[in-house]
Amino acid sequence: SATVTNVNLYAGISPFTFPIEHLSFTTPSGPIGFADITVTTSNGSTTVKNGFQYLTHTLISGIAPAQMVVDESRGFVYAADFASGTVKSININTNAVTTLFMLAGNPATGLAISPDHSRLLILSAPAGTLTIFDLNAGVVIQTLNPVPLNQPSQLVPNSIVATARGTALVGLQDPNLISSGNVYEVNLSTGSVTPFSGGPCSVTSHVFYAPNFDGSEIFVAPDGAAGLSAGCLSRWSSALDAVAEEKEYEGGIADFSGTLLGD
Repeated sequence: SATVTNVNLYAGISPFTFPIEHLSFTTPSGPIGFADITVTTSNGSTTVKNGFQYLTHTLISGIAPAQMVVDESRGFVYAADFASGTVKSININTNAVTTLFMLAGNPATGLAISPDHSRLLILSAPAGTLTIFDLNAGVVIQTLNPVPLNQPSQLVPNSIVATARGTALVGLQDPNLISSGNVYEVNLSTGSVTPFSGGPCSVTSHVFYAPNFDGSEIFVAPDGAAGLSAGCLSRWSSALDAVAEEKEYEGGIADFSGTLLGD
């Protein structure tokens, strides 16, 4: 039995292509797992099977994550830790925390994992570097500057995603210019760096990425939270090595994620 706290019917402004009538409710504590939702009104009842999920949580202290990625194949979460500057490994089953990797004198600030879960990609904004870590062997493959010619640069790497092409898309920002930056594609085997083949709204000083399950398609959007986006969303295709589609939305995009179906 749940307590309904708010009902919004929005009568008179239909039709819409999505449900706009919704209710808010609170439930008492329940056993961990899925539960059915039944809504009863004077017009009758309807049930959504497994429409609600009870969760539990555990506080893991001593970590200030800058970014985290999940390695489901091994049962770990990797965190770029603000507090220590290292990459922490957290066991999903035991919550045990160990140090996976330490960048000498430079904190880890961004992470991505390859679609096959074989490599962890580690950005350091202060050092301007991308480190490729072999998760199978537990060793560093190489550390490079994710800019053309692999030379130190004033550009600061601040976002990364791995693709199905054995590459990574890396966003870089020029700290001396407002909203100025670029996105580059880095070959993780050769270290070669080329400009990202994107549409007119894909290049900015900070971008979000949302890959599908195998990295064959990547959604890319400028960070609207920093006032850098008019709601532009690009779909990058690994097969094309270029943007396949772009959409414009009202407002700005502050965060987003992809589904297993690639939406």
